Amino acid sequence: MASGGHGVPPPPGLSGRGGLSGLGLGRFDGVGAGPLGAGAAATQYGSSGPGSPPQPGAGGGVPHRARPPARHLGTHGAEHTLPGAQLAPPYAGPRGVHAGGAPAVAHGARGPYGPPITGSFTRVSGGGAGGSSLALQEAKRLNGELVRAPTVDHLFYLIDQRVIDFSHINSSTALHRLARLSKQEGLFTLDEMIMGPQGQQRAWAFERLMHSIESHLLEFNTQSLANIMWGMASLSYHPGDLLDLMSVESLKRIRSFNPQELANSVWALAKLSRFARFTHPQQQLVDAIAVEARRKLDAYNPQNLVNTVWAYATLQRHPGDAVLMAVAEHAYAKIADFNPQNVSNLLWALATLHHFPGDKLLEAVQEEAMWKLRDFNPQNLSNTMWAFASLGHHPGRLADAIAAAAESKLHGFTSQGLSNLLWAFAALNHNPGRPIMESISTEAERQLYHFNSQELSNTAFALAKLHMSQAAPPSSSERLLMQAIAAETERKVQKFKPRDLTDLVWAFATEANAGETAAMLSDHTLEVAASTVEHSAGSFSPANLAVAMWSLAALGHRPRGSGLCEAAASEARRRAPELAGVDLANLLLSFIAFEEPQLGAQALSAVQRGADIPSLLSELPASTLCQVTSAAAEMVVASSAGSSSGAPGPSQLWEEMYAIDVDALARSLADELVPRFRQQIARARRPATGSASAVSVQPAFNAPPAPGQPGQPPGQLAQAQPPAEGENDSDDVLPPMAAAAALGLSKMLEVSGQRPTEPGAEERAQQAVLAALAALEAASELLAASPADLPCHPRAAVDALAAFAIAGAPMQPEVAQTLLQAATRAIEATAPDDLATLLKAAARMDLYLEELVKASAARLGEAARHGGELGAEGAAAALRAFATMRWHPGAAFPMNAAVAAVAGAEQLTDSQVSYAYWGCATLAAGVHTTEARELLADIVAAASRRLVGRPAQDTAPDDIVRVAWAAACLAACASAPGTGAPATKVSAELAADLERLEGALRVVDPMALSSDELELVHEAAIAFAAARGASAAEHGLPRAMAAAAADAFTEVERSRCVRLDKAAQPLAEAITRHADTPAGVVVLGPPAADKLQIDEPPQLSDANATPGEKELERSDWLFAEGEGAVPMESLEPEHSEEAGSKAGSK
Repeated sequence: MASGGHGVPPPPGLSGRGGLSGLGLGRFDGVGAGPLGAGAAATQYGSSGPGSPPQPGAGGGVPHRARPPARHLGTHGAEHTLPGAQLAPPYAGPRGVHAGGAPAVAHGARGPYGPPITGSFTRVSGGGAGGSSLALQEAKRLNGELVRAPTVDHLFYLIDQRVIDFSHINSSTALHRLARLSKQEGLFTLDEMIMGPQGQQRAWAFERLMHSIESHLLEFNTQSLANIMWGMASLSYHPGDLLDLMSVESLKRIRSFNPQELANSVWALAKLSRFARFTHPQQQLVDAIAVEARRKLDAYNPQNLVNTVWAYATLQRHPGDAVLMAVAEHAYAKIADFNPQNVSNLLWALATLHHFPGDKLLEAVQEEAMWKLRDFNPQNLSNTMWAFASLGHHPGRLADAIAAAAESKLHGFTSQGLSNLLWAFAALNHNPGRPIMESISTEAERQLYHFNSQELSNTAFALAKLHMSQAAPPSSSERLLMQAIAAETERKVQKFKPRDLTDLVWAFATEANAGETAAMLSDHTLEVAASTVEHSAGSFSPANLAVAMWSLAALGHRPRGSGLCEAAASEARRRAPELAGVDLANLLLSFIAFEEPQLGAQALSAVQRGADIPSLLSELPASTLCQVTSAAAEMVVASSAGSSSGAPGPSQLWEEMYAIDVDALARSLADELVPRFRQQIARARRPATGSASAVSVQPAFNAPPAPGQPGQPPGQLAQAQPPAEGENDSDDVLPPMAAAAALGLSKMLEVSGQRPTEPGAEERAQQAVLAALAALEAASELLAASPADLPCHPRAAVDALAAFAIAGAPMQPEVAQTLLQAATRAIEATAPDDLATLLKAAARMDLYLEELVKASAARLGEAARHGGELGAEGAAAALRAFATMRWHPGAAFPMNAAVAAVAGAEQLTDSQVSYAYWGCATLAAGVHTTEARELLADIVAAASRRLVGRPAQDTAPDDIVRVAWAAACLAACASAPGTGAPATKVSAELAADLERLEGALRVVDPMALSSDELELVHEAAIAFAAARGASAAEHGLPRAMAAAAADAFTEVERSRCVRLDKAAQPLAEAITRHADTPAGVVVLGPPAADKLQIDEPPQLSDANATPGEKELERSDWLFAEGEGAVPMESLEPEHSEEAGSKAGSK
């Protein structure tokens, strides 16, 4: 183009500068605009020097500030989120990138940053540097003018006027000089340079410069190639396909690159990879640079070392351990020459690449950083602390020094810097002090509007982790910050990535689990989180999926459907071998909290088949192991119900696909629990060395282990490790946990005893029973070892007694005495349903404490009168317990409890229904009122509807026998004199109900019944006849059934008398002599002076007497004396339906 054409006007004084005719080519190569010159060699970080990683307010970076990449490769090849700064958006300048790399701007179009562009860009063929001496001299003179250009305007004027005459050297120098001058004037990107009044002309000139570079591509030497790539990266300008062509040319000459050119080239590629795809030619060049850099690493200066390793970290491309080890060695030797920016970037790059350089280098960096800490800017402080945390290396006193330095520079921190700093303190488990934390929290709250989703998640995570690990309550500033985070999350919840959202939910769940409920996530946020987990379950690692499920459950979220649990169960089945112990624990607990035990059973059975359950359980602490035992028991019960449901569809495949090996599971759990319990018992029996601490109630959910591995990315929950030697003292199990674990094992034995025995399974079942009984005994001893703690945990005694009752195992008298006394002290704090369960368990084990029974009768009677306080299960348990103990709680209780049992009969099992009716029949006899008669008729109708009309194989024979006996006795009582009804008949509806029950009793196979159940059949036959007003001989049962029942009745009565006679004398002598209790007899020893008296059960005499003073020894009290009375025999079933007894006899 001719001089004086349209373009940038010539700056003042340009014509008087003259040329540099004496500057030779050799001098150009050494001193020219390239980074090899003296000016480039003197460039340091924080300036606009070549190859500098992007820094806030400095050259070579993303506009305004540079940020490290947001993601990096995990240790197992998975991608994890880092708290590194977010990447700037891709360059979207006033042009589109096409194959030639030149901007495509239409005539008259308006770019996004400047006025309308009135002229089209013209392609100008490069003049090149000819072979003549004149052309060479002209190129040297022009190059001198470019080097001496004082401003960006001056340089653009030269480019506009002389670009047609540019040689390859001039093109390289012009771009390099343009990048350096732009930094000096505070213009960090090409977008910023083409804004304003001169923007159109500058864009035009830059377009022509890029055409000149493209036309001279094959003429560039290594220095020019490196300079051009560095210049483009410094201006945040991606040239499109031209970069691939330059990569190919550089790869051809890679052996000729010197250290500065290698470092600049790889830095430029890393920077430009943020704006466009990292192509295959660029990847090849980066890999070749890694190989070449290792050969020439001795000649690298500190800046080159840092630039190189920073580039590979930014590209997320590992150069190889050998290269990084060599970099670490050279960095250690030259650490004194590192400036703050070098220190920060080196640590950040090594941490991002997951390369631990060794304690020697890190300690040297610590000492060097201490000397230069006052020169660290906020980003350096934040990145340095983050890198130490990610590498898992605590920097010692440098951590406190960084915290103090950060406090004095808080206003200079960005949102990312604050988030990274807090995360680093949490990952290192380092508390910088309450004043510093309050200052950081206040500043973070002030800037919270600018926090992105990852920064919000990391900040909440760090606060929760610090509060949990330090066991210190949050300050007012930290509480306000958490509340602000919850509100900001609600506003930005749709922008959260799955991992960030689940990490945030974990933080709030951990805070809530610790009692901090001032800041809570909204229901909408939890719904979004649950939906994210459900639809992205496959993108989570097993650990993160388990933690996400636990967090939602701990926050009280209940999914609207089963989709969330189905997705989690599917992933657990698919990735069972990848699960760790803590993952399994979190999943099982969340399935129970979400009330999806059958889906949890699917996951548990898959883990049994795909993983080593004993190994997983050994990783868990004792308290978590107890919770897992209780949860697994519920899943086993649900699995058993599913396999026996007989429903069509998938449930028919339960036994084949989702069957849990109950015996193996119970044995594995028991084998892990017993040594943990024994260790705690031994600790509890040691002489106290200090004051006893108060016992705190364990929350419903235990927080999963927090990220204890500092090198993990934020939100990466560390796996629970097996208790190390000497660490078990801090893993004590609270009484309710031990009792719940024992109850869980008993339920597993009960289910195991109900299942058909498979060939070869008998030995495994016997081993499981022995292991479970050992665990029950250890759990009971653990409870008795700390009697002072039991009143604080009313549920512990309930679960412990229920466990032994279900398993049919004898409990040591001292332990039973301790549990009953503790239950008596805590009776007001015990829920009515739990109290009824406790009485039922005590009755089944023939344990009796008068004070407990009296207080329980009063409490349950009050609950039954109010209605709703006593549930159906509690009512059924109470009816059975009082009838078994021969204790009458008063005339009103049987009626009220029966109402509760009938109202909730659908929630009860057949066994619970049968025992409830049996207890109601026993306790309600002799109450002769019209209301009682109507209620008894309702009970008979409910029993008949429950058991009649179903296939015989779906109802246990003993349940039919018990219900039929109870219905017959109630009907006979209702038709007896004093009720207002004729003594010889009942109502038609009641008669129809009785007929249905009697019909069900006729089809029962007598060979499937025990002697005790046949005894009940005999008594039921007499009662049916009495209800119809017939003689005892007109019972209507099959002859074989009647004969077997009569024989059993006679034999049971005879053996009972013999047994009582044999047991009475030794028992009396043992009590008199205070000797040891005879084998097979459960008697609680003489109480201490400060303990409650344990008495023999009272004998009941009259059904209408005051509570606790009646005689309930024989069944003839059921009917009023006089004409029509029918003598009845024994009322007490011998608990024959209990599967625990069957399991205990395996």
